[in-house]
Amino acid sequence: MLKGCNFKIGVSSDRRNPEVAFCDFENGFGYYSAGQLRNGSKTSGKKYGECYKGTLKQDIIGVYLDLVDGRLFFSKNGEVFPTAYEGEEFLNTDFYAACCCLTKSESYELMLPQPED
Repeated sequence: MLKGCNFKIGVSSDRRNPEVAFCDFENGFGYYSAGQLRNGSKTSGKKYGECYKGTLKQDIIGVYLDLVDGRLFFSKNGEVFPTAYEGEEFLNTDFYAACCCLTKSESYELMLPQPED
């Protein structure tokens, strides 16, 4: 995150309206900065990771899509959190990186992925 602390980040198998958060729909899987997961809901999700408070430094939120074991998990500044989602859909569906800032003054930068063997 470059600026802000109210965001959702993850993956989606659909390219939707940019005015609506990708993980409000069933085909979007995300980490919400309030320390929750989001999938198919705008307002509720399982507690996960930690609440992101935002600091003066630029934190790095990692998104890991494991195409071998079919799972999705996240990290913050290199601290890897446990598996957030897993299932067959992660093995046979095309996914796109997705991020949305929920407050107008926020900003982010997507970095190039680092594939692993």
